[in-house]
Amino acid sequence: MKKIAAMILVFTMICSLAACGKDDAKSQSSSQSQVSSGESSIPSAKYYQLLENDDSKYYYEANVVEEFIEDEVTETGLKGEARDGKGNYVFLSGEEKLDIRDIETKNAFYSVYDSDKEYSKEVSDAPAEGEAGAEDEMKLTYVKSDQMEMDGKTYDYDEYQGKYEFEGYTEDEQVVMEEYVLIRRYVMNEKGELHALIELQEKIGENGKKNTPIYRRTEKITKFQEGQFPENVFKIPKDYEETAAFPEEDVIIEE
Repeated sequence: MKKIAAMILVFTMICSLAACGKDDAKSQSSSQSQVSSGESSIPSAKYYQLLENDDSKYYYEANVVEEFIEDEVTETGLKGEARDGKGNYVFLSGEEKLDIRDIETKNAFYSVYDSDKEYSKEVSDAPAEGEAGAEDEMKLTYVKSDQMEMDGKTYDYDEYQGKYEFEGYTEDEQVVMEEYVLIRRYVMNEKGELHALIELQEKIGENGKKNTPIYRRTEKITKFQEGQFPENVFKIPKDYEETAAFPEEDVIIEE
């Protein structure tokens, strides 16, 4: 499970880097969040554009079930996510409440532990001029629309896919690059609202063999706000203990 967990962590970092912290030039050059004119009429297009663009403004909360398929391990928890329309992004998580926040800005990454009233900071390294960003490595493409069963009901969903590579090892410890596919499904209810997000990761089979499922995450939406977000999710209260100094110009510190 360590390998799978490490791979999921690396992929999550890639996604978050692609989702925020890009300069204008990179935002214009990335095609990750683009939906073609022929696809703009599909039910999920609105939510796909909203959640995949770093200049969006939204907030949502969800009940999450994660399945590490090969190891038959299932974990449950809570998740939240928000963007402020200025390129800043926050990922919230917790078991019984959303008490951990990972805040990404253009120049820094903050880990905030609300239950402990602590936070830390890591300065982001800007990519060198001409260097490809993570958003150029992972592009999701609309694949199909279909139906699925969930909680005893039938829902429509739209599916997007993208491929990526991860370092692996052969039986004789030789390093090889293994190919994986990310599958993301936007599940819609009868009102055309986002009901759930499902993410699957599969190892691509070699020589025509079937793909091997390795990971599945189901997020059942409990709250969704378009065009707004709770301002406090981007703020760090002044009584929290600092494990790294904030520069004075950072605007996310609560006055």
